[in-house]
Amino acid sequence: MKHIKLFEQFNSDNLSEGRPFIQETPNQLAYLDFKKWAYKKRGELKKRLDRKDSSEFFIELRNIWVDWANKNSKAFSKTFGDSVSKKNFGRALASMLKSDDVIIKKSGNKIIDLK
Repeated sequence: MKHIKLFEQFNSDNLSEGRPFIQETPNQLAYLDFKKWAYKKRGELKKRLDRKDSSEFFIELRNIWVDWANKNSKAFSKTFGDSVSKKNFGRALASMLKSDDVIIKKSGNKIIDLK
């Protein structure tokens, strides 16, 4: 939350109005706050992601990001709407979570193995 507050404070000084920008991949600054939130909610998130095949897994992971962003900072909630873009966004988020060993196992070759 700390990083998002700094981002919003910086943007509120310069802009009086605007729209969320469309993201192709997760914003790295917002990801720092998302990662902390995801670690606290890892049990809930694992239940939500369990029993999903690979394509549904990435779309659901993207939906988790959007739900988080809508509650915490709407500036990061806008992503492309087609299914390929949703999968790509989810795949990028899964890769980030795997490299930080949050929810997804860092060891192993599969990107959809939950911890």
